[in-house]
Amino acid sequence: MTRRHGCALERRANRHHTSVVFPCGKQRSGHSRTTNGIPWAALGGALLTACGAPPAESPPTSPEAPPVVLQPEASNVDRTKLPEPGPAPHWAPPEVAEVKLENGATLWYVKQGNTPLVSVQLVMPSGASADPNGREGLTQLTVDMLDEGAGSLDALALSEALQRLATSYGGRTGTDHVELGMSLLAEHFDASMQLLADIVMRPKLTAKDFARRRAELITELVADEKRSDTGRIAVTRKVLFGKGYGSYSPGGDRQSIARIQLADVVRQHRALFAPEGATFIVVGGLDQAAAQASIERAFKGWSGSPRVTPRALEPKGGAGGVHLVDYPGATQSAVAVAARGPAHGGEAYFADETFNWTLGGAFTSRLNMNLREDKGYTYGARSTFNRWKHSGFYWLAAKVKSETTRASIDEMLKEIEEVCAARPITEKEQREAVQGMLLGLPGDFEGVSDTAMQLSAAKIAGRGAGWFGEWVTGIERVTLEQTRAAASRYCDPKQYVIVVAGDRSSVEPTLSGLGDLKRYDVLGQPAR
Repeated sequence: MTRRHGCALERRANRHHTSVVFPCGKQRSGHSRTTNGIPWAALGGALLTACGAPPAESPPTSPEAPPVVLQPEASNVDRTKLPEPGPAPHWAPPEVAEVKLENGATLWYVKQGNTPLVSVQLVMPSGASADPNGREGLTQLTVDMLDEGAGSLDALALSEALQRLATSYGGRTGTDHVELGMSLLAEHFDASMQLLADIVMRPKLTAKDFARRRAELITELVADEKRSDTGRIAVTRKVLFGKGYGSYSPGGDRQSIARIQLADVVRQHRALFAPEGATFIVVGGLDQAAAQASIERAFKGWSGSPRVTPRALEPKGGAGGVHLVDYPGATQSAVAVAARGPAHGGEAYFADETFNWTLGGAFTSRLNMNLREDKGYTYGARSTFNRWKHSGFYWLAAKVKSETTRASIDEMLKEIEEVCAARPITEKEQREAVQGMLLGLPGDFEGVSDTAMQLSAAKIAGRGAGWFGEWVTGIERVTLEQTRAAASRYCDPKQYVIVVAGDRSSVEPTLSGLGDLKRYDVLGQPAR
């Protein structure tokens, strides 16, 4: 028998419960001096034997021997009350060094610890809002094609080269940006930047790879159509933004992707990928000078400015009415109550965020406590500001049990209205919102990739390198009056549209009285 060292029996007790804890992994608990009829002393000896210790000789016993009584540990903790938080530890956002590169791009650099890991994000200042009418998803398909072979390497060879360097790569598209990212080892930074430069500047874009990737993307989009979330966001965008800026998801749909040709991708790449306005974000255990020199070498010869233009924003968005997407047989409805909202920036940003935290931004928000905890209609309900460069939208959204669809909508509208009337935001809610946001911020910078992504989000929003310091100060200074003023801009139910993606046969009869009802297919097109 192999003996385990360091195995010891520990008894813990409180007023109601005793437990026996074994560091070697065994635990037993109970409410009396016996477990399944076995005295504690005997149980302890048996479990010590199980841990590898030899059994001890049992002392002689007699009928007169008094029983062993475990006494609870003394404690000054009042367990009848929730614990109060202690003082918050000091934390400051990372300092970001900003450098202009020779080719016109910008470098944001953060030295984060002595880790050998590095995260790189390349943020381009234009995105899916520049897709041509009828070819929505073109920018996303172009980004998908970048690593299908680049420089002298075909798709397989490029994948193998990244694996040899232990470098991961990915790209994504937003309404106003394209973001390419790498996670890598500091010692392989130079070689990884050479591969990234090939991906950005010299993608192969072959007809064979294009046909395969387009077919794969269409298959993915067809599968996505089965999800009620897809129909909900497609209809929300179209109702609020018509056919203009913001009216479609960056990935497009199966019909628009099917119209795209390889020549479209080649033109979009040439027009979109240019260094002017682009930003490299580098975070990790790498010297700044080395990082800058490596990027300069790899991207030497990259020049020019983007030549794409976003769609015009339609002057008025939809308001009022119910917009229904049929998902036959669905047991849940994806519900949204939405209105046009502010773009990035704006003087009311901090007050808006504080208001939203209270209404639906936090787990303990009014909306979630109502629909989830009180009513049991959903696993979670949230409200969010979705901001872009030229506009945005504000919505309350949840996936609810089908039979509670109408009741959930009524509760959402009630929460919107009452925040300015029967239940204005209280001083306690204001304080909890500010503290909650401030205390949650450090967790967003835990690792190098987390920090890089936060800086990338700041850049996408048009913020400067010192934004997170400004954010902390801005949130701290929001007053109750400012928060209530923000609420007043969003508490009129008439400014919202109601979108429901669910089983029409069971849901539609319950929606009377909410306004005119319009029906759509899963792509957001008016249904016949």
